[in-house]
Amino acid sequence: MPPKDPLLGALKVCILNLQTEEGTVTDVNPHLSSCCELLELTLRKGLQQPVLGLVHRDYWQCFEQLLQHDNCGRYLSGRVFVLKLLPGSQAQVDKCVHPGDIIDEINGVSLRNACNGQAGVVLSGLKGHPLSLRVLRWCVQDGGVYRPIIKLLRALREENPALQLGPSPSSQEPTNQGQRPTPSQCLKEGRQIYSVQFLGKTNIGMYGGKEVLQNGIPLVIQQNQPSMEVLLDLKETHLICTEKSNMTELFQHHYPEISCVGRFGQPDYTIFAFCVVESPETPQSTGFCCVVLRASAVKECEEIVNRIAIGFKHTEWFV
Repeated sequence: MPPKDPLLGALKVCILNLQTEEGTVTDVNPHLSSCCELLELTLRKGLQQPVLGLVHRDYWQCFEQLLQHDNCGRYLSGRVFVLKLLPGSQAQVDKCVHPGDIIDEINGVSLRNACNGQAGVVLSGLKGHPLSLRVLRWCVQDGGVYRPIIKLLRALREENPALQLGPSPSSQEPTNQGQRPTPSQCLKEGRQIYSVQFLGKTNIGMYGGKEVLQNGIPLVIQQNQPSMEVLLDLKETHLICTEKSNMTELFQHHYPEISCVGRFGQPDYTIFAFCVVESPETPQSTGFCCVVLRASAVKECEEIVNRIAIGFKHTEWFV
């Protein structure tokens, strides 16, 4: 591209503005985002495929070759370490990944011997798709450190003194001692599966707002339908309810199909319900259905409701 291209002039001004800043330039700097956008536009334009060119040039290849001068310490000896979890993120809610764990694969793409930024490149290509991670735990079931990564963890702590390793399985077990023990929870592919009671469901009409829960839940309870022990699997994009005795799937719903979710205040805040479209696959819907379940403890009920609500928040792009 010509030296007097307007993009280069604008990029020069942006860089000069950054140079006038005192101290470290962080992500909240107002000039940084515009500088990154201009840099990307410049690379796009400068690396356009020539008319007679025989070699395809992709500007992302240049990004992958750039050295990242950061001190985050996520990449150590070709391994991608988890340093922290964003509050409210799906990983934090599911408790399937902890600081100190190693991300080994993302959707089948191996991250062994990864270079700086490789995980970000993989994630950017999977934006908008469900993610499947293979993780190496920093600790084993008895709470001890996984021996093959002891040296790596020691080096990681030296680079990041403020790093707080995630809780070990042994340290998590005594936390629920004030409530019923948790045979009500088990693990499947690293996710928490809840053992709850399915109390029944009923059609509540054409309105599915949260206001109908206070009428829909008592209606199901009054019908006195036979309860059933089920397993509730809250996955990344949808939930699955399976009969515990024979592992028959009763229903599954994607989170955007759920219009509301909430707890019932009587008698002990262990009953919860959600409203879902009765027949989402047909153009003429028969209205909303209120599905009612009972958890084994108040805290577990609250956790399930929060996970369903967060699941909907994280899958709004499906709508």
